[in-house]
Amino acid sequence: MKTIAQTASRLLATAATAAALIAMAACGDGTENDLRDKWKMERYTFADGGTMEVDSVFLNFMKGSTSVIFACGSTPYYTMYGGYRLWSDSIGMELIAETDDAKRAEYFDRYLGWGSFEAKFRIRTLTSGTLELEKGDTIMHLTKY
Repeated sequence: MKTIAQTASRLLATAATAAALIAMAACGDGTENDLRDKWKMERYTFADGGTMEVDSVFLNFMKGSTSVIFACGSTPYYTMYGGYRLWSDSIGMELIAETDDAKRAEYFDRYLGWGSFEAKFRIRTLTSGTLELEKGDTIMHLTKY
């Protein structure tokens, strides 16, 4: 027969395990959770205060994979795929150039302008609806789509 002390000890151990699991779930990777989904690029802000409005460019993030969709003008949309990695206050992205398509290269240069197919950004703002990424003197503004 179990003693009162044994029963109390087991209840305390069960309660401690449950509390630890709840704490781990509550303290999960908020950055990953906030980042996951589709984002619409709104504009760039440059060091001199100038801005460039951007329409119909979307970034998708899901568990280390990313895609950029260029749905610009009357031409068909283009998608580039790749991956991303998160650090405490930054994100690194790498896109794969599947073809040498001139239109895709033009869109990449015009709307991303990274200089190569990979870039690292400081995350200035990340909320459930706003994402601001900074690279050098340029800030990319995105909203949840």
